[in-house]
Amino acid sequence: MVTTPFDIGILAYPWDVDPEEARALADAGVTSFSIAAAYHSVRELRPRSRERPVLTRDAGLHWKPGADAFRGAAIAPIVDPAPSFETALRSVGEARVWAWCAVLHSSPLAAANPKFALRDAWGQPSRHALCPSRTEVQDYASRMLADLTGRIGVPGVELEAAGFHGWRHASLHDKSAVEVGVAANLLLSLCLCSGCCAAYERSGIDSTELAKRVREAAHAALAHPDATADAAAFLASWIGEELLARTLAVRGEIVRDFTAVLRGAIPASTPVLVHAGADPLTTGSRAVLPPEALSAVGGVDGVVVSTDAADRARYRQIVERSVIDYPDRSWVSLRVMGPEVSSGRDLAERTALARVSRARGVRLHNWGLWNETQMSWVTDAAAR
Repeated sequence: MVTTPFDIGILAYPWDVDPEEARALADAGVTSFSIAAAYHSVRELRPRSRERPVLTRDAGLHWKPGADAFRGAAIAPIVDPAPSFETALRSVGEARVWAWCAVLHSSPLAAANPKFALRDAWGQPSRHALCPSRTEVQDYASRMLADLTGRIGVPGVELEAAGFHGWRHASLHDKSAVEVGVAANLLLSLCLCSGCCAAYERSGIDSTELAKRVREAAHAALAHPDATADAAAFLASWIGEELLARTLAVRGEIVRDFTAVLRGAIPASTPVLVHAGADPLTTGSRAVLPPEALSAVGGVDGVVVSTDAADRARYRQIVERSVIDYPDRSWVSLRVMGPEVSSGRDLAERTALARVSRARGVRLHNWGLWNETQMSWVTDAAAR
């Protein structure tokens, strides 16, 4: 019987990749590096850097695309003026590399293209994310991935922010005094742009009526947050159980089809991982991609499931659920920071739990953010 090695992977920004550290991590047992090739805007605190402990980078492509890659496209890419992905790609030696792409989450791109951005039930365009329902967005993403994989060439691709992003994680200075739970977040996030409305109408949904119910439900959720403890029940009572189910189904179909478009832009021989989950009520950088949708897409080698902010009990539930939902295709994303991880023992135990639960691997977030102590936790956990 042939066993697949457990993949201990590190997520990294390209400007943080250091060849000596890469060798040390690989020697300790790290088996792969997922390096950001396209990413959202970030202000990064880099504890190990003496020259630039605080670094701000705008969203964009971290490589220079070919001259014709976006010729005639409705959406022009934003390119990092100091692209560093290709240099980082060459800096990790013999280790496996994945090109980590935040596909739709880009504040400058959404701000420059409000027509193609997510649009809420009040008609306001998002300033931080594009909508996967739009053919222009699909064309942009396809061109981006085709240039990255065809001209640059990468061993693998890791897709994040490939679904409906939503209200949370907007990269803005948020101000709120009431709890925004699962139900309120979905209501604030539900996209009703022209592309999504057309998809709703094709499915027999009156998009005008849907928008009206979403606005009313959001008002109730924000006025009485305690009433939303059971998110599914609250949403069904305000939207209507059948309409809610049909709306979520349409959203799921849009994400499924968008994932298929992305996979089609990448050579069949190039492995693909998708940051995703199965819960249709969630929004954010993880696409909603339940097992049946993943099977319909085909050609996706794995799903990276988030465990952000999960305590030990919740972490175990997520890991065990992920290997049921995505058998032999489950990776676990794990932040090496509080509140999840406060010691090397915490990290080793969480990594070990993923392994014994038969997950294929872990993704540790994020190389440049760790201080020397956290780096030692990573090397110790990999060695174990």
